[in-house]
Amino acid sequence: PQRSKSVVEEYQPNQSMAPLASKNRSYSPTTLRDARLRESPVPPAPQQPMPSIVPPAIPSDAAETKLADGKNDKTSQVLVVDDVKSNRKLLARCMKQLGFICDEAEDGSKAVAMASTKNYSLILMDNVMPVMNGVAATKEIRRLQLSVKIVGVTGNALQEDLEEFIAAGCDEVLTKPFDIRLFKKICGRFGLEFRPKVA
Repeated sequence: PQRSKSVVEEYQPNQSMAPLASKNRSYSPTTLRDARLRESPVPPAPQQPMPSIVPPAIPSDAAETKLADGKNDKTSQVLVVDDVKSNRKLLARCMKQLGFICDEAEDGSKAVAMASTKNYSLILMDNVMPVMNGVAATKEIRRLQLSVKIVGVTGNALQEDLEEFIAAGCDEVLTKPFDIRLFKKICGRFGLEFRPKVA
């Protein structure tokens, strides 16, 4: 039988970024809008050139971040939301390896409750979950006007599913398997501070 693919694709320093671009992508309101324009049969009105969706090369660990090691430091707080325990634990372990203080929630309802009582910098939000799915949870968190970055993490790569997540209020959407290198780039765009732990 074929070996199942892990929810996390481990970081390999010598691995080329070229094959990665065809397997894993991050999506934002800008990239999804551009995709719709490319598919439109009517030529869009001229627009100013958009910046590249591909961030600069990944900087070295020493240059890219500073360690957020204070327990009350908002930049170190991450909430991982996923109903599958193995996925949740694996993502939480990755966050801790990056130096974040990490909490977990197994459904959207618990995520909303936790986000309303603690100042998280970032929420990793799965979509298909019992009780309350990721789209509904994201809408509720935005309704509460909480200043937290939300990254959707989903196995659904259809454009309409990605657009639904973005429309709900996600700042970015990552498709599974979760890729640490893309996640680190997103952290850089968000201004989140971290430093991978040395084994």
